[in-house]
Amino acid sequence: MFFSHIIKDTIRVESRELGQDFTTILIRNINKKYGAKTVQNVGLCICFESFVKMDETFILPGDGNLFTPVVFKYLVWRPILNEVIQGYIQKSEPHGITISTYFFSDIFIPKDKLPKVSKYCTTQKSWYWSYEDEDGKEAAQLFMDKGMVVKFKVIETVWDDTPVNLDLNQASEPPMKVIGTLADTGLGVISWWLPSDEEKAQAKQARIERQAENGSLNK
Repeated sequence: MFFSHIIKDTIRVESRELGQDFTTILIRNINKKYGAKTVQNVGLCICFESFVKMDETFILPGDGNLFTPVVFKYLVWRPILNEVIQGYIQKSEPHGITISTYFFSDIFIPKDKLPKVSKYCTTQKSWYWSYEDEDGKEAAQLFMDKGMVVKFKVIETVWDDTPVNLDLNQASEPPMKVIGTLADTGLGVISWWLPSDEEKAQAKQARIERQAENGSLNK
């Protein structure tokens, strides 16, 4: 979900930036510092909203740049437990599926949180739901291909504050990782739950017949 988070910081403005509207410069530098960044245990920063407080600007001796203490509201995204979110499949691997919401891509669905019974196709490199009929026999293979739009439920948010050693070129875990599930009614590829053309036609015909019947009764 999206919410406003209050941040207190001192924003640096370089002397070469002067000559423009000072408030505009502050907002630009705030977005440069926080935009698309993850704040530990808060969420993903989206964009500046408004100032709450702005103190007097000061200059440090021998520095020449300006520093302004500010308190401001910033729009933040952080999923909540059991929230249902729509995204698209970005990648499928034998251990699970990665989902993106266009602005956040560290969403993972472990293989044990896929619909029961799901199987991984090594040829297509994609998971599919082995849909079974009442007799327990496979009735259809419903693939979860790359790019398909899905709905998932949030079951956990994992935070990582491990510092990265850039000199050693270490691969780091994302600062915020969302774990989700597709193993529930109404979740998964959204087209699974949409009526087919035949079902739409039958429903339309039923409405027409009801309207005709009601019309004859009112005469």
